[in-house]
Amino acid sequence: MDEFLNIKDIFLENKRVIGNSFEEKAQKHLESLGFQSILKNFYTPYGELDLIMKKDNLLSVVEVKYRKKTEISIFESISKNKLKNIEKSIRYFLMKYPKYEYFDIRVDAFLIEDVFGKLNYYIVKNILADY
Repeated sequence: MDEFLNIKDIFLENKRVIGNSFEEKAQKHLESLGFQSILKNFYTPYGELDLIMKKDNLLSVVEVKYRKKTEISIFESISKNKLKNIEKSIRYFLMKYPKYEYFDIRVDAFLIEDVFGKLNYYIVKNILADY
């Protein structure tokens, strides 16, 4: 039985593959805007930071979200709890990489919404501003 994956494992693996492909798209787009990739999928005790990008003296921590069209707007898909964990994860990152502690830090969102097979992309800058 070990050689067979259960449905939950297949779903999680598929979700991971989809997430990685959209993180790649976000990274490439941000690089085209002059950002340099520092880290991807940085894991902390508080969660994962999808992308950490740098441009001049700005460190952009990017949360990448993909959603099929649902009742909940893509713009509401990042919870307050997730934002708190992103803040904690940034502090953890800065402990591990103190050379970035004097950079300006901004948390951005790269949102991908699938509306009946058409992908809409949105970049929302400084998502912690209203938090």
